[in-house]
Amino acid sequence: METLTFTPEVVDPDLPAQTLTFTLSPTDLGATVDAVSGEFSWRPVLGQGRDDPYVFTYTACDDGAPPIKCYSRDFNVLVNVAANTAPIFTYPIEDKTVNELEALAFFFSC
Repeated sequence: METLTFTPEVVDPDLPAQTLTFTLSPTDLGATVDAVSGEFSWRPVLGQGRDDPYVFTYTACDDGAPPIKCYSRDFNVLVNVAANTAPIFTYPIEDKTVNELEALAFFFSC
């Protein structure tokens, strides 16, 4: 699985300029947002692939007065189901012969 990382452009037209902070929900999927820069990052783990997109809510809040103002926006992330393919033997395993009560051993390396 690949890591999805992006930083949305968020502006607050208030003057004087105000500091923005960022939050994300849901938080139980492993995705994060940097509270200062707003950078979103998520590396889905095996088993999180599905046909329906995940819906995240990204929120930006200013620290201004009058009271703090926040704006939220939903966005979707579709995680493709990982193809789980079987291992491939790149070296042939030849037929073996062994006598009864004797051990037969051969080893694989990756």
